[in-house]
Amino acid sequence: MIPANVTIHCRDFAFQNRNLSTFQIRNRFNSFRNQNRGSVFLATDASKSLFRVTVAAININNNQRISGELDYYYSINSAEAVAIILALQNYVVANVNYVLLTDSMTILRGLKRNSSLSVIRRLNEVINHVSSLSVSLKLVWVPSHKGIPENCLADKLAKYARARTIVHWIPLEDIQREEEKYDLESI
Repeated sequence: MIPANVTIHCRDFAFQNRNLSTFQIRNRFNSFRNQNRGSVFLATDASKSLFRVTVAAININNNQRISGELDYYYSINSAEAVAIILALQNYVVANVNYVLLTDSMTILRGLKRNSSLSVIRRLNEVINHVSSLSVSLKLVWVPSHKGIPENCLADKLAKYARARTIVHWIPLEDIQREEEKYDLESI
């Protein structure tokens, strides 16, 4: 259950229309940023390649950054959730307004539906904890690769993260998916 001071925004703002040009999205996002000028902005992203799964979280206001590698069993969606968890656990520390930007519509919709996936349950626990530390928390979907500087920065930081493991748990569903894949390959 999402606390009252936490809101999830998937299609509520003018810049959240992927059909607009990059220029239009960037301009509309700048208006959104100006309307939330007193808030602390956080940005997150994850990346998965053939060899690595990496995540990044950034406090845009003071340029604090966290990035690193996850176990390869992580799905990209679980990695996106972990990036959000890292941002919330490390940067929500004061009684102010926060805006967290993520390009993971899947995770935000999972939160809205109160999905039973273990990584969504874990994210919900963190949100419930940090909601008591903040005035408000907006979880905002941003279109990826559309010129929003905060998203571009998180994307680059995730892609080029150093090879150091930063989370030592794996969502149950990701382990089961890998086991099923292994079972099918051994037939």
